Amino acid sequence: MLRARHPDNEQDLLAHLEREQNPVKKSKYATRLAELKVQQATDAYTKGDLDQGQKLLDDYLKWVRSAWDLLKGSGRPAERKPEGFKELDIALREDVRRFEDLQHRVPFTDRDPLKNAAQEAEKIRGEVLAALFPNGESGAAGKAGGGKPAPPPHFRDGPK
Repeated sequence: MLRARHPDNEQDLLAHLEREQNPVKKSKYATRLAELKVQQATDAYTKGDLDQGQKLLDDYLKWVRSAWDLLKGSGRPAERKPEGFKELDIALREDVRRFEDLQHRVPFTDRDPLKNAAQEAEKIRGEVLAALFPNGESGAAGKAGGGKPAPPPHFRDGPK
């Protein structure tokens, strides 16, 4: 429960990441680093420092990709042992919402980095969901597969 008392800082998370051997735990540290970068990027954009905000978004995407790569490389079956995968899914979902909220506070002409980060996070989240629900059991995973739902019965037979 130390995490509740002390907010994450980059140096501590990097040290934990460096020492950790378990890929799932390493992924969790990378996810927490990504969360830290989201907060820093939000602060930078709020202060009007768009260049710093964009750099921090790039760092965020690096850590999110790292977390996902660690999970994919772990050989862990996500559908049976979801630890790490669920945390990454939840973090990505929250991040996309934060990016969408932040876009409303940034001038229209400066929103592209936020849109790109949100799109990339959503893409990775789709991959995570596909790993968690390989048989299309999730609505989001089903959408990622490109399948269309069947039309309602009254549209199949044409007008009556």
